[in-house]
Amino acid sequence: MRTRSSADISNIIRKGMPGGMPPFALPEAEVGAIADYVRSLDANAFDSKPRGDAAAGGRFFFGADSCASCHSAGGANILTFALPDD
Repeated sequence: MRTRSSADISNIIRKGMPGGMPPFALPEAEVGAIADYVRSLDANAFDSKPRGDAAAGGRFFFGADSCASCHSAGGANILTFALPDD
């Protein structure tokens, strides 16, 4: 969904998808709200602009608490989630 605009998703809601989702006859305001919500489900943190202090989060993640020692793969910009060995 990340590559589709809210307008694209609205079109899918209104017209359906062949062999998939049926069309829905809803008021335009509802279609727009549903499309925006569906698109938000696939948004990354950069796109959704969550509240908070990113610099403070970075200091915590890469600082003394050392989250990055387990949740980083090759640098500050590439993150993974490590699972315990057991």
